Parts: sequence; C-alpha cells; structure tokens
Amino acid sequence: MPPGILLNPQSPLSFQPFVSNPRPPGTPQYERLMLISSRIIEPMKIASAVLPNVAVVVYDWKNFTYQELIRYVKKAIGTNKVASLAVVAPGNKPGCVCKFDFNAQRVLPSSDSEPPLHSASLSAVLDGSTTTVEKLREKGELLQFWKVLSGCVSTANENQGRRVDLIGCRLVESPPEAAAVLKELWAQTAVPFAAADDALGGYLLATFLEDPNTKTLSLISSTIQAVDLYFNR
Repeated sequence: MPPGILLNPQSPLSFQPFVSNPRPPGTPQYERLMLISSRIIEPMKIASAVLPNVAVVVYDWKNFTYQELIRYVKKAIGTNKVASLAVVAPGNKPGCVCKFDFNAQRVLPSSDSEPPLHSASLSAVLDGSTTTVEKLREKGELLQFWKVLSGCVSTANENQGRRVDLIGCRLVESPPEAAAVLKELWAQTAVPFAAADDALGGYLLATFLEDPNTKTLSLISSTIQAVDLYFNR
C-alpha cells in the first residue's frame, strides 16, 4: 500500500527525478502510467508501491519544464499508449486540480517526434496556481498541456477504463468545483477524467454527473479504487 499523499511543508531545493525503464521490444508493455510530484512527502515511497505493469515518472516540481516532463514520459512508454494515466500531486486548496510549478527559465528545444508544446514553462502558464475551469478556457498553453498528457491514453477499448485519474490533489473536497473541472477537462481532451482523495477508502474514484434538465453538476463516486489499478496492496 502507498503512504498517504500529503504536501511536503519543506520541499527540497533539488530532486533527482526518476523514470521507469522502458520495456524491451517483444515484451508486454506498460498498461498504465503514473506521474508523481516531488512536492509530496516521500515521493519515492509512492513510486516503490506501484504495480509492475505501471510506468512511473517522479518529476522535479521545482525545476522541470513542460518538455522535460513529456520527455520523461516518452522515456518510459515510448510511442505506446496506456489504458489510464494517474497524476499524483498535492493540492493547495479544495476544488482545483493539483498544482504544477515548473521552472520558467529552463526551456528545451522540441523534437519532431513529440507533440508541439508552448515554450513557456508551467509556472509561467499557471502563474504558480492551479487548474480551474476559467484557466482552462483562458490559457491555451494550460489546456495544451492537459491535451498532451491525455494523448498518452489509448483510444482503443473505449469501455475498458481509459481515463486520467487525479489522485491526492484535493479536488473532490469541493464537489461543485470538482465536477465542473472534471467535465471541462473531459470535454476539452475527449478523455474521461476522475479524481480521488481518500487514502483510507482506497482512493475511490469519482467523476461528474450532469442533470439533463437543470444542467446542475455533481460528483458521483464509482466503485473503482485507484489503489487496485496502480498499487500493490
């Protein structure tokens, strides 16, 4: 079982990132992918608890750029797609997707084999803040980032749990805002999104429900525990 996902009050000034070794040709490829922020307490303990079929990237939240994160993802899974992708990062307030603070100075040139990315870092894109519906609509670079990540999820087997799971980001602590963010991410990326915060409940995934008459959004819990998808019990 992974330890609880908590914001580290004293984030390290530097962090050695980690990426899973790619699977050799001819062997079964990773089924899932997990991105873990170095800003949580003991991120490598989280990484060590994942299942063998889950590729892991532990990224340096303070010094990474957009492109560095994507390149580490490509190191792990290459051009392969995964059934689902999890982002494990601490939230700084309820109702918003996890905070990404990436270095605004270190920008790497893109390659022809990677999706085009804006040259700005995530700290410049997010202004040191979090993903909200308003920012997704106003900041093209922010939406582009989520589209690139969502592009790692396979379009095959539509009914086999293809999804981006947001774990430990405090999103579901504010159900109305959470439902709106999940709906917007799903609509903009064409990939389902879910969120989970309750470690004791096995990170039971929740998504949004929209009333067809009033268009009111609410959160609805599934029966899927993220801990069973990504972690050793």
